[in-house]
Amino acid sequence: MRFGLSTRKQHSEWFHQKRLRTIADEGSEGIKGERGLARDPDEYVFNQDVEFIIEPRSSSGEADLILREPGGRYLIIDAKYVHEDSTRSTIRDQMNSGFHQVARYCEDYREPEGFLISFIRTSKRISLELEESDGLRFLKLGGKTIYYLPVQISDEPSASKSGKAEDVTITKEELVSPVLE
Repeated sequence: MRFGLSTRKQHSEWFHQKRLRTIADEGSEGIKGERGLARDPDEYVFNQDVEFIIEPRSSSGEADLILREPGGRYLIIDAKYVHEDSTRSTIRDQMNSGFHQVARYCEDYREPEGFLISFIRTSKRISLELEESDGLRFLKLGGKTIYYLPVQISDEPSASKSGKAEDVTITKEELVSPVLE
C-alpha cells in the first residue's frame, strides 16, 4: 500500500490538479479545503478494493483516513492543505503540526508508521529536510516513521515561463520541535 500512495501522488499531480484546486476552493458535496482534499486518497484506497473500516476518534483527535487491514493493523493517513498565499512560517507550522499529529495518531493506534499527504497550492518550492528510503521521504518522530507525500496542485505556467521560484526550506529541527500553540 505504501508504494501505491506514491503512485497516486503522481496520478493526482498529472491528471487531477484542476479538480483538486476546485475541491480546495469551492468544495465537493459541501466539503472544501483540507477535508475535501483528503477525499482524494480515500477514493484511491476505495478503488483499490481495500477493505477498510471508519474508525472512531482517538484520544488525539480524528485522522483524515484510518484503514484497518484484515490482519488488524491500521494504516494512518492525514492531509494538509498549503494555501496559495502561505508564508514560510505558515508552511513551517503546518508541516510541524502535521508530522506531530500523524505521530500521535500512530501512538494512539499503536502503529509504527503513518502518512502525511500535503496538497500544495502555492508556487513556492517547499523543501523539507527528510530522510529517504526506497524513493519515499520520511521523518522519524517519537519512535514513529511518518512518510511524506507532497501533491503539487498549484496553477502555474509551464516551467519555461514560470521564472524563478521562491524556495522555502524547512529544517528537520523545525519539523521535530514541539508544536507551539
